[in-house]
Amino acid sequence: MMMDFVYAAAVLHVHQQRSLDDRAAADAISIPRVVRERWGELRKHKLDADTRVLKAGCPEVLFVKSMRMRRSTFDALVDKCWLAADEYRDRHDRDGAPASRDHQRGARLKSTMQKEIAVSLYVLSGQESFDRVGWIWSVPPSQVSEYLWRFVGVVAELATEMITWPSSEEERAEVMEEFQRVSRLPFCVGAVDGCHIEIEAPKHHARDYICYKARNTIILLAVCDHNGRFRRVEVGYPGANNDAHVFQKTGMHEFLERECLGVQPRTHIVGDAAFELREHTLVGFERLTTVIMERLTNAAIDKARVKIVNAFSRLKNRWRRLKYLNFSKGDVPLRLSLTVMACCVLHNFVEEHEPVMDHAHVIYGQHGAFCPRNRIDARDASRDPFEDDISPPPSYDDDAYANTERARENGVRMRAQLGDFLLRLHNVAIEHRLRASRPTSA
Repeated sequence: MMMDFVYAAAVLHVHQQRSLDDRAAADAISIPRVVRERWGELRKHKLDADTRVLKAGCPEVLFVKSMRMRRSTFDALVDKCWLAADEYRDRHDRDGAPASRDHQRGARLKSTMQKEIAVSLYVLSGQESFDRVGWIWSVPPSQVSEYLWRFVGVVAELATEMITWPSSEEERAEVMEEFQRVSRLPFCVGAVDGCHIEIEAPKHHARDYICYKARNTIILLAVCDHNGRFRRVEVGYPGANNDAHVFQKTGMHEFLERECLGVQPRTHIVGDAAFELREHTLVGFERLTTVIMERLTNAAIDKARVKIVNAFSRLKNRWRRLKYLNFSKGDVPLRLSLTVMACCVLHNFVEEHEPVMDHAHVIYGQHGAFCPRNRIDARDASRDPFEDDISPPPSYDDDAYANTERARENGVRMRAQLGDFLLRLHNVAIEHRLRASRPTSA
């Protein structure tokens, strides 16, 4: 008993001496005044979303910079999630009466849901860690993770509503008209391309995710319309695959074959050289060609295909978490794909509610280049009036596109018809300019 008392007293003496030594060392260290002032300034200007960003008097510039969307768009997103997701209502109703029974209770729960969605959007809009986001928004890091995955799951379920193919005749006519105005290609309803989303090296089968740039990625394959809105999205394939393989294996090939060739007039999409020429997928000629008709066709396809390139640029610059998804290594199959899908849904939602992006300098001014939505070549703005006198080639015949060889032959014939159509437009434009340059007889 005496020995235990002596041992406890010795331990207490050691701890007291250590604390005194630490205090003396801390007093001996002279912290620079600039560092103290800087730390005080950081604590003074801490973001505190519920008091600065989410309040009614928050400047629109600060709100857009934090949420990547206007306040009206954010309110519409909150209302949509509130009506579509039972996860939010069920969770918040556990603390008290349901929102449907108490109006004030429902308003308070909706305000809590606004903060959850705001924190999730802030995580997706940058590369900050959960600790940093929690410090900025006064939320524990574990709570930030909970908010994010709940929001990602809810938004990803809205993909069937927000990412739809133009099935109505009026919608297809509008898309074809806009693509023809920009690129002079008739019967075009979309542009397809693939995008690599860099991720952390997964724990299993890491070699399958190494792309041609020697990085671990997953593939995002999408088709967009003339406004840059995604109409069909496939995500999750390992980065070692190419775009054509994903195009064939995900079912997008059969879907486009059914949607493009099963309507009248038959339509098509445009793609780069990675895809195979088909009736429903128009691919350009070789780049080093010297034939005028082939060069005109390549130029027209590039003008239409730039829409999907701009859409990917806006997607990655608005939701900068897609620059590098550094989530845990066990989340590759599900969570990473859900995150990318949720960002695509949010992209369509913002593009739908903000048709004119006049705040682009706020979002992208300090983060990198911004690709405008309506990037039209200068030559398209001064089109000749005589070009409208030439009717486009007729719709493509032969419904036996199930055979691969016949489908490719039909694609070659379709591309040749479009090339002849573009060559006639080019000749009429040259003839018109020559007539306009001749001096008028007195």
